[in-house]
Amino acid sequence: MSWSFNVTGETGVGGSSHSTRILFITSGLRIGGAENILLRLVVALESRGYRCGVISLTGEGEIAGDFRRSQIGVSCVNLRKPWRIAWDVPHLLRTVRSFRPDLLQGWMYHGNIAAIAAGTAVSRRAPVVWGVRQCVYDLASENSSTRRVIRLSAKVSGRTAASVYPSRTSAMQHQKLGFRSRLSAIIPNGIDRHRLRPNPEIRTAVRGRLGLLPDHLVIGHVARFDPIKNHAGLVDAAAMLIVSIPMVRLVLVGPGVDNHNPVLLGWLEQHRIMDKVLLLGSRNDVPELMAAFDVFCLPSISEAFPNALAEAAACGLPCVATDVGEAAAIVGDDGLLVPVRDHDGLVSALRKALTWTASQRSSVGMRLRHRVTERFSAEAMTDAFDGLYQSVLAGHAFDPATHS
Repeated sequence: MSWSFNVTGETGVGGSSHSTRILFITSGLRIGGAENILLRLVVALESRGYRCGVISLTGEGEIAGDFRRSQIGVSCVNLRKPWRIAWDVPHLLRTVRSFRPDLLQGWMYHGNIAAIAAGTAVSRRAPVVWGVRQCVYDLASENSSTRRVIRLSAKVSGRTAASVYPSRTSAMQHQKLGFRSRLSAIIPNGIDRHRLRPNPEIRTAVRGRLGLLPDHLVIGHVARFDPIKNHAGLVDAAAMLIVSIPMVRLVLVGPGVDNHNPVLLGWLEQHRIMDKVLLLGSRNDVPELMAAFDVFCLPSISEAFPNALAEAAACGLPCVATDVGEAAAIVGDDGLLVPVRDHDGLVSALRKALTWTASQRSSVGMRLRHRVTERFSAEAMTDAFDGLYQSVLAGHAFDPATHS
């Protein structure tokens, strides 16, 4: 296995220079919030002088090419049963040895278990840090494979130097499930405020390309098709709103959210709103698409740190969201929060936001942008991970508050 590195920049922020080697082991590299945060973090760490490599347990995925274009080495081991990683890892261990990491960073459940197993491949034992990216509101509602890997994770979590959670909710839930790292650090996801920003100049053009009229009231949603994202609830809410506000339109973006999804199409046919909903599937122009939205909605049943909500706020959109994970911290008093599974509350909150004037929506959106770019910047996230890694490698205590 050969690795390619970005070795042109050896100087970190503040003039520090190092070449610490960090190997990230992730469950996969498909399009998703956790995967995009990983890309953002790895690229930022490389710019500070770290040397990073990435192992994907489940193949290339759509964003593997983004890592390589940033000169980040990527290896894909293509495990057929990732939850059995601890018993079937010879090719993974060879890859780890070839990288010679100073620290192993797991990413998502299966990646975390793999990082523990991979630690045995390093002659001078490298510390293992876990990246827990999920919330678990009800373990029984998870599929059998996920329940199995969560229980295994709890049993071996004491062998890690640290676990990183994106929210207090996630940390508390996993601690109740028996996760016992020597250190638990809460590091919220970071938003790229330069890429994610209001863009009224392109609003008319984007809406025109989508076939939207100037007086359409557009509810936007960005997420992969998954039960926890609650597309069913959002479609139902939109159908109810369209009865009394005929100019409402729903734009759905994300993997699996397209015209080839028979379940989603069935819901639209059942509600008779096929001509009122746009299914755009996976897109790489989400910031531009958000310029076409009037309101962003996050109807999820479970989230840790809902990236799409923070990104919508950074784009200056008023936001309606269920009170999951860090949603309340992201939107504060300017967001319209409703309890999880409160369908009537979701409809009422969306109706309120849609009946605001354009000026009112703009004012709320700009307050939300100011909030998220001040509290959840990509720079602050990278600072916190940088500080954590330096502390773990030096054997010091870590205080994430000093890096926020």
